[in-house]
Amino acid sequence: LIIRQYSTDYKTIFKEVNEIEQNPVDWWDAFVTSVNALNSSHFCDIQGISLTGHMQDLILLDHDNVPVRPAILYSDSRASVEAFEILKSISIEELESVSGPWAGASGLLAKIAWLRRHEPSSLSSATSILVGAHGYICARLCGAIAADFTTASTTGLLCLSECRWSGELLAAAGFPDVASKLPKLLLPTVPAGRLLPQVAAALAIPADIPVFHGCGDVAATTIGAGCGAEGAGAYLYLGTSGWAARTVP
Repeated sequence: LIIRQYSTDYKTIFKEVNEIEQNPVDWWDAFVTSVNALNSSHFCDIQGISLTGHMQDLILLDHDNVPVRPAILYSDSRASVEAFEILKSISIEELESVSGPWAGASGLLAKIAWLRRHEPSSLSSATSILVGAHGYICARLCGAIAADFTTASTTGLLCLSECRWSGELLAAAGFPDVASKLPKLLLPTVPAGRLLPQVAAALAIPADIPVFHGCGDVAATTIGAGCGAEGAGAYLYLGTSGWAARTVP
């Protein structure tokens, strides 16, 4: 049951060819604006917060969870040269046997390589790496550095057979130090943490309620389309991006 809803705009940054970014702070500002616009007596009974958002982003945070640079979006494909170079040291067959279909320049492995080459200080100064927009909102709400398995599976960094980050794959690509910066993997039903008191006060909602990282937008859409259970059928989504999806064992 949807009681109320609200949306607000934020800026997408188009730089050089195929460079597409957004500022994570703009996501937070939009979140706060939306919560404030929706705030009503209904919020007195709120029992928790669950999140969703676009996936396959590269978001670098420092030790205070402040963004080091704008987020590189899933649709950014600047790292075509780096994607080609990765395939010189790791075959597509090896990559796909670990992490699924090779995303090339859109994948996080190539984007990390681009940062190492063009912005090494950004990568080295980051203490945490998030992979979805909702991960940043979660960090602001409760301080947790987390990701869901659906979002993680789109990055090209997840060992699909073991549901863990592949430190071996990162090491083979020349980034052994990156694995320790990746977020903790959580099921959508497991709380990432509790709402911080200062955030609750700013949003005028109850403090210490559970914050759920939730799942990526594709997973949330799949559930909303009634196809979230095995055998529930498939659906087709057409919008600013498009996909066909169904739930499998």
